[in-house]
Amino acid sequence: MLTRVLPVLLAGFAATACEQAAPPPATDYRPPTPAEQACVSQGFARGSNAYDQCMARENAIGRPLPPPVAAPPEGVFAFKDEYGFRYDALGNRLDAQGKVISPHTP
Repeated sequence: MLTRVLPVLLAGFAATACEQAAPPPATDYRPPTPAEQACVSQGFARGSNAYDQCMARENAIGRPLPPPVAAPPEGVFAFKDEYGFRYDALGNRLDAQGKVISPHTP
């Protein structure tokens, strides 16, 4: 019995030892810059000389950064859900006077 089971176990261990772990998925995605979007939308292929010239031209323009998005202070109405409940910027539910409703009240 041991002579039949031992080769099977050894083959299983050998197959497991030979497996290599898959490389982790790429998580370093970066959205395209405005210059890259402009050059691609004009039809230039990435890596071509025309694309590189377009990138140099677009980067030399120097666009201003978009303004930062300011969150309303706590207690200020931020949005209303599909049922008509109002919430502030932190996700707290608000009553009719704009006061935070405790999540523990029924």
